[in-house]
Amino acid sequence: MADPVSIGSLIDRFMRDCRREPPTLLARICECWPQIVGEEASLEAKPSAIKGGLLLVHVSSPVWVHHLHFQKQDILERIQQTAGALATLKDIKFKIGPV
Repeated sequence: MADPVSIGSLIDRFMRDCRREPPTLLARICECWPQIVGEEASLEAKPSAIKGGLLLVHVSSPVWVHHLHFQKQDILERIQQTAGALATLKDIKFKIGPV
């Protein structure tokens, strides 16, 4: 008879096996978002979708939309550095939405 195995370890192994597909660009951006925009901004803005070469980011307030708009080029460059070959973005749209 085999040694007992915890259900938690079985679930962990199952979840790792299910995640074998390469990460999508959006998943990679979400994973690294605090490093891309900074801890404070990451609490006020979250990547929501990618349509074509456009990243849609939901932001908590107009103040943060304005603030992040001025950092758009730097954010695009950090995404390129972080996501490498996955990064095919041309622009970012900041929109008030659920964070």
